[in-house]
Amino acid sequence: MEAWLKSQGLCRIVSGSQKHPELKSPSPSKDTTAIESATASAAAAAQAELLEAKTLELQDTWDTENGCKDDSCAMWTMLELTYRQKKAGSRFNAYDHLFSIRKRDDESLQSLINRVDESMTLCQSLRPEDFDLKALDKELTSMVLICALPDEYSHFVSSLLLIYKLDKDTVQQAFLTEDKALLDPQPLPS
Repeated sequence: MEAWLKSQGLCRIVSGSQKHPELKSPSPSKDTTAIESATASAAAAAQAELLEAKTLELQDTWDTENGCKDDSCAMWTMLELTYRQKKAGSRFNAYDHLFSIRKRDDESLQSLINRVDESMTLCQSLRPEDFDLKALDKELTSMVLICALPDEYSHFVSSLLLIYKLDKDTVQQAFLTEDKALLDPQPLPS
């Protein structure tokens, strides 16, 4: 949906970076009318996405609680909060996808560039506001540790990906705890 919004010139409206202009006269200008029309188109696109995703619970929330039925920016924010959660596990999966991209036999180099750019955009959109290079270094260290595990650790990896903060210290502590549990298994209660 984000790609479609960009192609239609509506992404700045739903992201909130383009605001309605201040009216200097009582009659609306061409610019104001154009922005209102674009805002309505963006709102319709967000509603269509909502219906396609069959998220009736969100639709009810939009209609009643937030009063943002026609507010494309508020709807986009709600969709982003619901479907693009900025959690460490989501970023891990996005980075994993980014690093697993390979050129297909029948693919042009331009198409490969586009796929990498799209994947990188997803990675960037999953970062919290205060994300910096230090945090990236810690997450990349965590990724390498997790990716280095063999298949028999798949349950352990799944549990790690549920952790909210997937940084180096947290993963290392989980590794040490898992190592200790494997070396000194506790008997099951009878």
